[in-house]
Amino acid sequence: MKYLIALLFLLVPSIAMSQEVTKNDMLSEFTDIATLVGAEVLKCGETNKERVLKFNQLFDDFIMFEAEKDKIELTINEIEAWKLTTLIEQHYGIARAHEEMGCEGINKIIHIYDGRMRFATSVYDYYTPFNEL
Repeated sequence: MKYLIALLFLLVPSIAMSQEVTKNDMLSEFTDIATLVGAEVLKCGETNKERVLKFNQLFDDFIMFEAEKDKIELTINEIEAWKLTTLIEQHYGIARAHEEMGCEGINKIIHIYDGRMRFATSVYDYYTPFNEL
């Protein structure tokens, strides 16, 4: 399993192999990507589906590996349920922000958080705004 995770790290853009990856890193990155998906639904930009799907697989494998290591019974269905809930929560949050500031404001906020991504060099590895900043 650890070799599978190491291989998956190679599939995600520019992960720093020397850094320790934590569950919080994975949860934060997924939540950020869920926000980008919400921005896409609102037609503010487009996500890079290939990179999002690669991270999604890495996320599942990492969380399952950590659960096994910690002797926690966890199923892929429970992970999928958490991810769906997170996608919905992020969509509602970004939809409310969109009502106030539109796509230009949403994309400015996304730009501010650009340096926060852990597994990609930039948020723009996952997302392209429709209106350039």
